[in-house]
Amino acid sequence: MYQADFERITAFLAGHPVGAELSSARKQYFSMTGNVQDNEPSFENRVQAFLEWFVLERLLEGDGRLPLDVFLTSAAGEASEVLQRAAAFRHSVTGVFELTRMPNRRHLLRARNLLDGFEYEVVERRQIPALKRGEIFESRLLLYNGDYVLSTGTFYHPKGVKKYLTELFKGCDPSNPAERRRLLNVAATMHARFQRYAGRFDINRIYTENWLGRPSGENRAV
Repeated sequence: MYQADFERITAFLAGHPVGAELSSARKQYFSMTGNVQDNEPSFENRVQAFLEWFVLERLLEGDGRLPLDVFLTSAAGEASEVLQRAAAFRHSVTGVFELTRMPNRRHLLRARNLLDGFEYEVVERRQIPALKRGEIFESRLLLYNGDYVLSTGTFYHPKGVKKYLTELFKGCDPSNPAERRRLLNVAATMHARFQRYAGRFDINRIYTENWLGRPSGENRAV
């Protein structure tokens, strides 16, 4: 699906001068969304989510452009259809979604964004064991060949937290990108805490914005 095109973009940017910002951007992203260790289940998904954020959301320190725009204007050797598909990534949708319909025969699932209540039909051909009706997942829906597809940077919130996330998003202004990103960062941080501290702290404490139950001696962001 979209992964081959996205990998072309990231490979190009890594070899371009803007690639010098990748290291600082990664630190910035995980400081906002919660650090994840490389032995934790969602590590690879989180790294993919970071790359998508870097390419599609984070403005470059030098000239304020999106890395995606650098690719579109500088990758002269790419075929026009690749550039067209890449340009469509601008229309991606970020959110915390509730799966309201399992994939049908056409591989279309339906998901409702808890941030704004909008529902989307999404093409998903992979067999994902975690996908069950009512599942809550944080993801980016990428527009690819005219359809929304599910990011490989998707990660799944535990059962029973919908009420906390609904409360968190209450009153969100969906037209404000900065507010959407702030709330998504909070939700992602809650998930990182749950992944690390499940079984040691009650989920009611973990899934609150002002959770202070960090074990003694730990002074890094989680």
